Amino acid sequence: MTTMTVSIYGISCLLDPRMADSFEKRVLLPTDNQEDATHPAHVAYVEFCEVDLVTAPEDIPRISGPYVRDGIRYRRLELNGHRVSLSPLDNAAPFEVSPTFDIRVPKMTKVNPELDAHPADSCFLPDPPTSLVRGYFDITQGRLMAGAIDRNETSFNPLEEWPPTRLAINALLEITTTGTDGPTVTVEDLVNGGITTIVLQSNTANINIGNLPPSDFVDINAFNPSTDDISRDFLIFYGLAKTPPAVRPVPTTPIGLETACTPVNWP
Repeated sequence: MTTMTVSIYGISCLLDPRMADSFEKRVLLPTDNQEDATHPAHVAYVEFCEVDLVTAPEDIPRISGPYVRDGIRYRRLELNGHRVSLSPLDNAAPFEVSPTFDIRVPKMTKVNPELDAHPADSCFLPDPPTSLVRGYFDITQGRLMAGAIDRNETSFNPLEEWPPTRLAINALLEITTTGTDGPTVTVEDLVNGGITTIVLQSNTANINIGNLPPSDFVDINAFNPSTDDISRDFLIFYGLAKTPPAVRPVPTTPIGLETACTPVNWP
């Protein structure tokens, strides 16, 4: 067995299941409908350390060229109508949510109590429309917790039930894979068909899934107002609502220097 961490970055919405859903939480990467000339669209992706790839990168369809962050070479697959899954998983392992996740990751219905308990039904489909969703990853087991914590409080305006809080910069999912070989990441194209399979080394410690502006791939913790705006970005989440609310609280100043994009939980 191998324990691996999935780090979840950027504009990502972790959905609680409805009664009939088979997952514990769904990591939804919403389509960026807020882009303009000064705010490049967020890119949904799954990312790997290059040294963790068993298959030569040039043999993996659609994989990016290498880029360096914190001295490590990375590769990524960009998502647009894709489902990401991991295998083989220890199906006997439980799912649990750390108290740090509930404290540090904003809950959408506390940020805005007008929202329904769940977003639009299409967010739960096996093939969500790309007009709403670039990609998703279903969590079935593991321990979900807050990752790095911002150094400063983030407030929402207008303030509802979610208080000023030092938010999580990312969420972390610790999972257990089985077998003697390394874990396998499967990226399924739900629009055009086709499956890309990425086999990882048995000692792989981490992969990243997220939805970030292009500039953040070389500095994932950067806060760069010229390319990213947390108040503007947060409006993307309201695009998932069953009924768009009249009032849309957004993060406002003073805001954390690091949390340019933040994961949320729904409800």
